[in-house]
Amino acid sequence: MARQTAHLSPTHEYSAALPPALDTTMSSKHIFDSPQGLVLKSLRGAVVLNPPCALTPTPNKLHLPFPFKPEPKRRLVVISGGGVDRQPAHVGYTGQGMPSTSVSGDIFPSPSAKAV
Repeated sequence: MARQTAHLSPTHEYSAALPPALDTTMSSKHIFDSPQGLVLKSLRGAVVLNPPCALTPTPNKLHLPFPFKPEPKRRLVVISGGGVDRQPAHVGYTGQGMPSTSVSGDIFPSPSAKAV
């Protein structure tokens, strides 16, 4: 079986442009029409995936309720949090042996000091 090779002329120019038939514009359709409530929706989904956690909707706090009341001197509470961006990453680190609470800000900004 003979191997075929392509022979190109040294004067051939290549173009990186896409053919006009391809539309490269982004779609204006979204899963959610408005960014309002997206943080709360994603936090509700995190609670469904991690049943021991509970959600305090205002101000976007996800916490792990302890089934027992430890002595106040012996309990260490670790808080994690940040801006949500495209997904609430800090929520995934809330649970047993991890931070007790995570506080999510809005779509890009971090949570306020009052929220923490």
